[in-house]
Amino acid sequence: VALLGAGQPEDAYTEFAWALAIDSHYALARSGLEACLSAIPKWKSREAQRRWRLSQDSGRPRAFTKVWMISDLHCDQKGNAEWCQLLDDAEFQEDVLIVAGNVAETYRAVIQSLKVLRGKFRRVFYVPGNRDLALNASEVRTSRFPDSIAKLLALLKACEEIEVDVLPAAIGQDVYVVPLFSWYNAEFDKRSRPDPNIGFDSQCVWPLDQHQLWKWMLKLNEAHLHVYRGTVLTVSHFLPL
Repeated sequence: VALLGAGQPEDAYTEFAWALAIDSHYALARSGLEACLSAIPKWKSREAQRRWRLSQDSGRPRAFTKVWMISDLHCDQKGNAEWCQLLDDAEFQEDVLIVAGNVAETYRAVIQSLKVLRGKFRRVFYVPGNRDLALNASEVRTSRFPDSIAKLLALLKACEEIEVDVLPAAIGQDVYVVPLFSWYNAEFDKRSRPDPNIGFDSQCVWPLDQHQLWKWMLKLNEAHLHVYRGTVLTVSHFLPL
């Protein structure tokens, strides 16, 4: 409660989620968690505001900006992690890399892989995928995270520490990268419906049902959706389901 009152909903969320994991009927924890879910998408905490480096490269000539994009690195696999390590240390130092999710299944592997890539490129942008947010068996066994939102928040905090961008930013004059948080949603499809008995990503643990989850993910984008004049590169891990 003190963390939430101090304007730190990200840290407070994890504490409330652990309390509910121990006692799912704990009313104070439930109301606190719901307050955190409402506050987090506003990005008002000091910690969240530090992540937004919108204008850092706004004066950089666009002609000198090359953008690469990759997804589904799955660096839990030894060969994929080695591929990242073997990228040239100098060749891409003026370039930007967009990593569109599914870096790895464990928190440690995600951050280690992003840290390696950050050393290879001038800037790295990252948006989480479904496997990044799964609770790997080792993370369940060691009680690393109470749920997948807590893991998401931990990943975002670690990205700030290693200077990997997770929010929109200019990468050159009138050129912007805009990462978009998202999750599965089939409401656009009026002709066919997914089988409600088939669950997606069963290793993910959420405090929201699937219908509310994708809406909450989209809310994470709203505070940073402005009119960006120039070339805008949006990125998300999810395609329509």
